Amino acid sequence: MPDSTEPPLFREEDPPAAATEERAWRVLIIDDEPEVHRATRFALGDVRFQGRPLEFLSAYSAAEGRRVLQQQDDIALVFLDVVMEDDHAGLELVRSIREEIGNRDVRIVLRTGYPGLAPEYQVIADYDINDYRVKTELSAERLYATTLAALRAYRDLMMVHRSEEGLRFIVDTVPLLLRDRERRRFAENMLQQLARALDVAPHGAVVEGTDPPRLLAVAGIDAAPGEALDSQGSGMPVSAIRRCLERGMGDDGNGDLFVHIGSGEHEATAVIWLHVGRPLESVERQLLQVFGMNLGVALDNLSLYERTRQLAYFDTLTGLGNRALFAQQLDAMIQRSTTPAEPPNLQIAMVNIVRFREFNSVLGRAAGDRLLVALGQRLVEHFPEARAAARISGDTFALLLPADTPPERLFQATADPFDIVDTPLRLEISAGFTRYPEDGTDAETLLRNADVALGLARRDHPGEIAAYSRAIDEGLARRLNLLQDLRGAVERDELMPWFQPQIDLATGETVGAEVLLRWRRQGELVSPAEFIPIAESSGLIRPIGERVLELALQYQRALARRYDRPCRLSVNLSAMQLADEGFPARLRQLLRRHEPLEAPLEMEITETVLMEDVDSSMASLDALRELGLELAIDDFGTGYSSLAYLRRVHPDRLKIDRAFITPLDTSEDARSITRAIIELGHHLGMRVIAEGVETPAQRDLLLSMGCDEGQGFLWAPALPADEFSSWQARPAGGDAG
Repeated sequence: MPDSTEPPLFREEDPPAAATEERAWRVLIIDDEPEVHRATRFALGDVRFQGRPLEFLSAYSAAEGRRVLQQQDDIALVFLDVVMEDDHAGLELVRSIREEIGNRDVRIVLRTGYPGLAPEYQVIADYDINDYRVKTELSAERLYATTLAALRAYRDLMMVHRSEEGLRFIVDTVPLLLRDRERRRFAENMLQQLARALDVAPHGAVVEGTDPPRLLAVAGIDAAPGEALDSQGSGMPVSAIRRCLERGMGDDGNGDLFVHIGSGEHEATAVIWLHVGRPLESVERQLLQVFGMNLGVALDNLSLYERTRQLAYFDTLTGLGNRALFAQQLDAMIQRSTTPAEPPNLQIAMVNIVRFREFNSVLGRAAGDRLLVALGQRLVEHFPEARAAARISGDTFALLLPADTPPERLFQATADPFDIVDTPLRLEISAGFTRYPEDGTDAETLLRNADVALGLARRDHPGEIAAYSRAIDEGLARRLNLLQDLRGAVERDELMPWFQPQIDLATGETVGAEVLLRWRRQGELVSPAEFIPIAESSGLIRPIGERVLELALQYQRALARRYDRPCRLSVNLSAMQLADEGFPARLRQLLRRHEPLEAPLEMEITETVLMEDVDSSMASLDALRELGLELAIDDFGTGYSSLAYLRRVHPDRLKIDRAFITPLDTSEDARSITRAIIELGHHLGMRVIAEGVETPAQRDLLLSMGCDEGQGFLWAPALPADEFSSWQARPAGGDAG
C-alpha cells in the first residue's frame, strides 16, 4: 500500500523485467536427420535473447512435430525440414500449423537440402514463413542471425497480443466512458463516473491541457465548456489546476481532488478537478491510480480515434471532407430520401481545375495549394444549399446539391479572380454532373458516373460541363475495345508513319514534313484524335513513339539517297516521353544506328505538355539538344504562352495553331495575333511555320506577314510513305490540285 503522502497519480515507467529471468525461448527442431539436431543445438546452445536462454525440443518427422505443436502452445520458433516423409511433408505441416492447429504466432524457418524444392513466394506469404534457407547456406553466423530475427518477430507478436489484452481490460474497466467518442461528452462522463466512484455530488471540471488550457466539461459550477481556465473566477482553484497540468501529477487537499490524466508519454493531457469535501482514504488513492491510468490510455485512444477519423474522412489541406466521407454522406442522404417525408432530390457535381498542373509548375506548389483552398472555400460559399462538399482528389472537388440547382452556377462561383499571387488569377473549370436516382441508386455508382462525366468534359470539352448518360458508358466500352485492338496493332507493327509536307512560302519548295501516325483497323483508318489519347493514357505511346522515330529515320535516309534532296522530318514528342528520364539515352542509341543523319530531325512539343512540369521538361529538352536535334513548339498561342519559357527553351521553330489560320482572311483579330506571333518568333531568332493552311488567300497573307513556312491541305494532306516519295519528285512551287 502506498504511503499516504504520495500524490494520487505520480506517473512513472513500468519497472523493466529482471535481467536474471530464466524463462527460456522454446525452439522446436523438426528434421529427419539427427545430425541437423545436434548441429543446431551446438551452434545455438549458448545463445541468449533479451537475457533468456533457448530451450530445444526435437521431432524427427512431420507427424511427430505436429503432435508436439498440438501439445505445446508456447513454442516461439520452429526449424522445419521441407523434405521428410515425402517432398511436401514440411509444407503440409506449415499449412496444418496455421490452419488446423490455428497457431499464427510461432515463427517458422524452413530448411532443406534440396534447393529445387523451394516453396513458391505466395506460399511463404500466405503461411507467414519467416525465412527459407538451404542447409548448406546456414553457417553458424547465418543461423544465429536467422534465429534472432525470428525470436524478435515472435516477441513483437507477443507484445501486440499483450497490448490487445490491455486494451480489452481498459475497455472493460471504463465501458461507460468509451461508449461515446465525442470529446466533450467523454469528459462529462469521466467527471460523472469519478464523482459516482467517490460517492460525492459532481462539482468540478475537466480542463484540457491545450495552450491556453480550456474547460472541456463542467458540473455544478458557473462556467461553460470551451472557456479559458485563466478567465475563471474565485469559484475554481485555477492555480492548483494549472500546477497539476505543469507538474504532470495529481494532488488532493482542502477537500479538492485533482486527477492528472496523461503524462510526458501521452499526447493528450487533462486534469479532473472534483470537490469531494473530505480527505481521501488510502484505498481510494489506489483506486484513483488505476482509474487515472485507464483514463490516460482512454484519452489517448480518443485522440488517436479523432486523428484517424480526421485522416480517414477529411482533407488535411482544405479542411473539407474527402471522398470516403462524401460517399458516406451521400449514402445517408439516399437512405433518408427513400422515406416519404423527403422525396429524391439530389445531384452530384464533380469539379476539376483546367490545366492545374500548369499553375503548379509556373506558380509553385505552395501557390497551387492556396488555390485549392480558395476554390474549396469559394464553392462552399456559393452553394450554401449543398448537403456536402469534398475534395475528392488532387484538384477535383464534389458537391452534393439539390436536383434543381442550375449547373451553370459553377461558372458564377469561379467568375471572380482568385487573389493567390500578385496578379489576380482567373480559373477555368470542367464539371461532370450525375443525378439520383436516374443515374444510380448508391454512392459508389453515382460517384463513378460523376467521375465518368467529368472525364468526358476534361477530355473532349475542357472548361465546360458534361452530364452523365449511358451513351458515355458506351463510348468508354468503345475506347476499351479500341485499346485492346491498339495493343495488338502495336505488337504486330501495324501503325505506320505518314508525312505531311512543310513548304517554304517564299520558294514553294518542300523543306520538311511532319510525321503523323496512322492506323488502319479492320480496313478503315482510325482517327488519330481517337486513338492517340488512348495510347497516351495507357502508356502505349512510349513504344509507339520510339517505333515511329526509328521508321522516320529509316525513311529519311532512303528518301535522301533516292532524290539527293535532304528533307527535315518533324516528330511529335508526347508528355510521357518527355517525362521519361531514360528516353534521351535510348534516343541516342537509335541515332547512332542511323549516323550520319541525312537531314535534320526535329522534335515537336506542345505548350501544354511543356508546362506540365517546366523544370523537368527543360532538363529533357536540354538533353535532346545535346543530341543535335532541333525543337519546335507546336500549337503556339493556344496554351500557356510565355516569353519566359520561350527564352529558356529557345526552339528552332514556332508553329502557329490552325485556330488562328482558319479565320485569317475574315478576322482582324486572327491577323493581329498571327502577325504578333511571327514577329515574336523572328525577334527571338526562330523560324515560324503556319499549320492548317487551306487557301491561297491564307498563304498570301502569311507570306506578306513574313511567315517562313506553311503546312496544310493547300499543298497536301498527310501522305503514306510511297505517295510522299512521289510528292518529293514533283517540281517545287505547285499547290494541291
